[in-house]
Amino acid sequence: MGDASEKYHPQPPVWRSEPENRVWIGAWVGIIAAVVGLIDGAVMALKRVVADCPNGKYFPEGTTDFTCYAHPKAELGIAVIAVSVALGVIVVLAAVAASAAVRPPAE
Repeated sequence: MGDASEKYHPQPPVWRSEPENRVWIGAWVGIIAAVVGLIDGAVMALKRVVADCPNGKYFPEGTTDFTCYAHPKAELGIAVIAVSVALGVIVVLAAVAASAAVRPPAE
């Protein structure tokens, strides 16, 4: 049997290297930009304006509000949402790949 000093002492965790920190800072900037685009696209898609009702528009019995609405930027808003989601996925995948590339080799 050995001394108590010969027992296994766990090593402290290895923190990320400086280049890896820069990669993840850039990734967070890209993710925040994607979230801003996602919110902007949702606002564009959901914004409605009062429009003229088409002839023959059916209103259920008991209706008190005979206003018709249109969503003029719905297509553009949905496209912005799709591009923002794709940007977020690409940023995360690129950050994972770049982080693995700049990580120092294990000892």
